[in-house]
Amino acid sequence: MVGDRQFWVTRPYEWKRLLAAKMLCVLIFVNIPLLLAQSFLLTKAGFAPSSHLLGLLWLQLLWILILNLPVVTLATVTASIGQFILAVLCVLLYLIGGAALDSVIPSSGVAPDSLLDSVEPALVVATALAVIVWQYSRRRTGQSRFALIGVAAAVLSTLVLTPFRALIDRTYPQATPGRPLPIHLAFDLAKPTSRGDGFPE
Repeated sequence: MVGDRQFWVTRPYEWKRLLAAKMLCVLIFVNIPLLLAQSFLLTKAGFAPSSHLLGLLWLQLLWILILNLPVVTLATVTASIGQFILAVLCVLLYLIGGAALDSVIPSSGVAPDSLLDSVEPALVVATALAVIVWQYSRRRTGQSRFALIGVAAAVLSTLVLTPFRALIDRTYPQATPGRPLPIHLAFDLAKPTSRGDGFPE
């Protein structure tokens, strides 16, 4: 989608049909073979694929969201295979940096689930879909790249700016004289009497 020297630019193609043809190609040559392979493996293992249809469709949805959608999104904003590989390397560095930052930020791993846990993936998926449609309909590569970089920066900034300590303190408040713990555990100092076959229950 990047550039103006592709042969199809001079043809009266409708972007909706072009996008539908590309998506159909991905489904036929990627997702359907995976679905057939998973069904075959279930059959060989002695399970009926029809009874696991929802699980198979869920796996296909995960494949689409985790593999197909990022690849298609990067393919719409890169002009060549070299740019695509460079973009993939940038994404890998971003993920490594995010994981390293997550391990450095205290309490981020034990913070309770918040609204951000569901908003961030939805924002990333919505932005990827919007970039694909925007590229096919308008071919504004600069704006599409800016949108992707902006969402990546927003996701990273939420990791840095989220007050994890306050979330933990609100969900798991410390005991105070005015607010004791709801449960108190203590050892029983009385020792049980020994019997020949063990201790009483």
